[in-house]
Amino acid sequence: MANFHRLVIYFDGASRNTPRGPAGAGWELYEMNNHGADGQRIANGSQYLGYNISSNQAEYKGLEAALDSIADKGISRRYL
Repeated sequence: MANFHRLVIYFDGASRNTPRGPAGAGWELYEMNNHGADGQRIANGSQYLGYNISSNQAEYKGLEAALDSIADKGISRRYL
């Protein structure tokens, strides 16, 4: 399991002509430095979600993908 001081997730999603799409989502995971600013990037990702997806659904998919990646990497949620 990876050890980190503190992590922050940035995520976003969007849908053109919501809720008809096309839609996509993305995220980045950073370790915070001692001053509370972004330090080292740990991971990132993006995905095309297709059509018939609302902006709200796309936002949620971005967060869901980030949390799945954290679980896959074995990072404890106490660092978030």
